[in-house]
Amino acid sequence: MPGNEWTLVNVATFGLYRIEYDAVNFNRLLEQLQQDHSRIPSESRQSIIADAFNFARSGRSSEVSAFETTRYLKNEREPLPWFRAEEGLVYPSRIMARFNDSRILFKTYIRHIVADTYDYLGWSNEGHVLRRIDVDHRYTVYCTAIREGTQDDWQAVFDRYLQLLIHSVEIPEEEKTVAMETLARSPYGRSVMWAHLYANWRSNPAPEGVDHHAVFMATIEDFASNEDELQFEAFLAKYPAEDDEEAEMFAKAAATVEKNHHWVSNNLDSLNDWLLEALNR
Repeated sequence: MPGNEWTLVNVATFGLYRIEYDAVNFNRLLEQLQQDHSRIPSESRQSIIADAFNFARSGRSSEVSAFETTRYLKNEREPLPWFRAEEGLVYPSRIMARFNDSRILFKTYIRHIVADTYDYLGWSNEGHVLRRIDVDHRYTVYCTAIREGTQDDWQAVFDRYLQLLIHSVEIPEEEKTVAMETLARSPYGRSVMWAHLYANWRSNPAPEGVDHHAVFMATIEDFASNEDELQFEAFLAKYPAEDDEEAEMFAKAAATVEKNHHWVSNNLDSLNDWLLEALNR
């Protein structure tokens, strides 16, 4: 193709398939998104983002190339491309959160690309009955309020949470497991939960009615660092599997930790470099 011309396949995403562009065309599409993203339909913009992250996750392309599709989002006002970017960034963000420098870089970059859209949309929702917090926003608002509040705020809610979780008959058993899994997946809760499981796996790993196997898998699902790997191996040495079900779970957990560690080895340094460049451009 001459000059800066590009080809867009599956315009407006009428076909249910993914498009893997050659490097030249892909880079020209990225340039177009940066210069004037409106020339590409929003349905195709979301498809470019979704396809790039799916190809990166399958090993057909790099995570850096997937992240490149998010640069233009600073100017994006349509919801679907943002939704696809959020989907694609979930796994990298979780793993990078295990490394302090990467976590800071990623958080700074997200704030950078979100800032203009955040200001554009705002938080107002005129006419809402009693001006309640929208259902879609409650998780973010409540969790942010606790995370950014005082230690007393956090402790008060946490104490109430544990009281309800362990003693209340109002909470269905399956929801207790979900609550414990959520705690295990939080940045600070994970270390607390791992220490508890490591010390009490054969005695009292979880409150009655809670699926401690599910809680265990939630706790280790983002283990990715060398230290994480060593701690996991120490756990397996301390608690050999007692039955086939536990052996299968430990094998699945080991595969998860190995996959995460492999992702870190192949992507973390290059993404750190890319984020630094993107923030300094």
